[in-house]
Amino acid sequence: MTHPCKAPQTHKYRGDLLLCVALLLLAGILAGILFLCRKPGATVVVTQNDLTLLSVSLSEDGTYPIRTQAGYNLLVVENGSARIAEADCPHGICTQSGAVRYAGQTIVCLPHKLVVTVVGGDDAPADFTTGRTLP
Repeated sequence: MTHPCKAPQTHKYRGDLLLCVALLLLAGILAGILFLCRKPGATVVVTQNDLTLLSVSLSEDGTYPIRTQAGYNLLVVENGSARIAEADCPHGICTQSGAVRYAGQTIVCLPHKLVVTVVGGDDAPADFTTGRTLP
């Protein structure tokens, strides 16, 4: 016989389940807001150690080799997006990160200390999480 003060086993994890459902719902709403508020970029800027190496409009398709003392990367701009097509870094993770097209998106090549950032139409860097341009 069960003790009268004990809660039935079926309700033991109900609070945990409700908390998980609420958190998943909140995460879905936030992801939807971020998806709907993203702004298409106008320019891709390539920097290394806070020094701008290249600035290219996303509206002009082209291939741009980037040679530095750290190594070689090939930036390809096509169809309003930019990607690193080739790199001589050991793992090539930057080549696998895909294309970027929205303000605030970045591609990073850590071995070469190279950062490819998409900036908005007003040429101010944007924060992707808030959709606002940075000062």
